[in-house]
Amino acid sequence: MQDVSQTALTAEEAEVYLLASLVQQPSLCDEVTLDPEDFSREDHQLVYRAIRWLYETGRPVTPPVLMQKLSGRVHDLEHLTDVLDVNKYAIPWAVKEHARIIRDVAMRKRMVRAAQRMMEIAQTAERIDDESLAEVERAFESIGDAAAEETGPVHLGEFYHGFKAQLRDRQEGRSGLWAGADTGFPSLNACIGGWRPKRLCVVAARPGMGKSAFMLRTAQAVAEQDAALVFSLEMGLDELAERTTASRAAVPLTYLRDGSFDETAWDRIERLEELLEYEHLYVDDTPQVTTAYIRSRARRIRRKVPEGKQLVIFVDYLQIVKATLRTRNRAEEIGDISIQLKAIAKELDCCVVALAQLNRAVENRQDKHPILADIRDSGQIEQDADIIMFLYRDEYYNPQTDKPNTIEVIVAKHRNGPLDRFDLTFNKQYQIVEELPDPRKEMQGA
Repeated sequence: MQDVSQTALTAEEAEVYLLASLVQQPSLCDEVTLDPEDFSREDHQLVYRAIRWLYETGRPVTPPVLMQKLSGRVHDLEHLTDVLDVNKYAIPWAVKEHARIIRDVAMRKRMVRAAQRMMEIAQTAERIDDESLAEVERAFESIGDAAAEETGPVHLGEFYHGFKAQLRDRQEGRSGLWAGADTGFPSLNACIGGWRPKRLCVVAARPGMGKSAFMLRTAQAVAEQDAALVFSLEMGLDELAERTTASRAAVPLTYLRDGSFDETAWDRIERLEELLEYEHLYVDDTPQVTTAYIRSRARRIRRKVPEGKQLVIFVDYLQIVKATLRTRNRAEEIGDISIQLKAIAKELDCCVVALAQLNRAVENRQDKHPILADIRDSGQIEQDADIIMFLYRDEYYNPQTDKPNTIEVIVAKHRNGPLDRFDLTFNKQYQIVEELPDPRKEMQGA
């Protein structure tokens, strides 16, 4: 047997040693996490697939069985016979090192292919669109995924050591009262734990209920301590800036639009500018964006977010995101958008808050409070979302209501926690949404 411990191996040589080792000791398949495509030769890919299939189905992994299974598929039978010579090539104790060599060479080849694809797009594309950029980013991202440490089963006892430290931080107040980013509303923080990473949260309502004002308020609360990225598909940046100024500089929206504000208001506007410079609030008002565009831009912002801060992505609103999956069935397209937004939340370790429109069925009922069945276009949204909440203003339907200037927040689905409902005050003139202290809770605490 050749001593390869001190010899620099090529990928092809490492593949031969690894395959022979797996034939001699099939249980080593559990220690190897290579993909067949990581092997440089097609016949080696076929041998590796066959070894794994035989092992995983409980069949004997022997040279005769492999020769029989691969005859007619592998053209170089002499080389196959040589590969399966376990006495000549099997080195079980070195299988992890051989796998590392194979993976390293495979990653380098992926890097070259990704770079070549990027050059091809740059040189031949009529225009560089979001899909082209997303394709290049996915290619390079796959390299990082392959290089990452193997994922899979984790010993709960080992994981729990770190988790216990998180619990101690919460107990001692070092991580705040909730694990997610601040929503800006104490009752909502208490119910859902803030905007927590890896979650898809849907805020749904009929038009005129205050969705955009709610979104801006909670995005501002996030940006004070963490980072918020708003994809405003419906409103332009000017309108968002007007609403932000109205709510935070206390200038009526109509005054901002016709310029009839005084110098005192101007002083507040200048102070607001100073505040905004220190907050991590980003807005993209590009219309007709795809989930690929959202993923691409969010990834860039993610790199800008200071270490230790969370990112919350807001999408206004879900049903006007442009579908990547084109079908004649709008419900299927919306379902795919929902799936992709949930994937973005997990990939980027952030919370995605998607605003959504409700269908007109609400208008035909005597009780206008929304229910889960009212979510427009797709039941897939209900399935994918970790949290679904509704906004409802009774004043919109009943001008004589006993709850004027009020937005009811109804947490109708909460995958890992309680349901709840509470009221916010809504000043439409100033676009201010806030939660007033609950007198009952104050009395209980007295």
